[in-house]
Amino acid sequence: MVLVAIPLIWQFIGYYMVILLSAISSVDAEIFEVAELDGANAFQRAIYIVLPLIKNTLLVCVTLCVAGNMKAFDHIYTMTEGGPGTSSMVMAMYGYKISFAQMNMGYGSAISVGIFIVSLIVIGGSQKLMNWLMRDKGVE
Repeated sequence: MVLVAIPLIWQFIGYYMVILLSAISSVDAEIFEVAELDGANAFQRAIYIVLPLIKNTLLVCVTLCVAGNMKAFDHIYTMTEGGPGTSSMVMAMYGYKISFAQMNMGYGSAISVGIFIVSLIVIGGSQKLMNWLMRDKGVE
């Protein structure tokens, strides 16, 4: 799975980096100057200034990343077809094999609905976690 993850990371890291860099560059430079005058070091500026100001952008990036990982089918199918054995099998690959290799369309569509529900739960949970972490830092 690690070797399958490397091309996925390489494919999307630039996308998320551009989104986050544009959010960071939109932060006004005067805020950093004031924080530096108040004695904040680089770590404190990153945690207490940058992170709260790009919270919504970070939430969007996490949501897109989780949603993209839930449908990581094409790379796995192309590289390993779920093998060896089932070591690189993901939910979408399992649904594909049930639907088209075993010709069991009803069970395959039930798996697809299950993937959708699990995706909603994971994305909602990650958003709740991010909101909780930001609230814990005093960010509203």
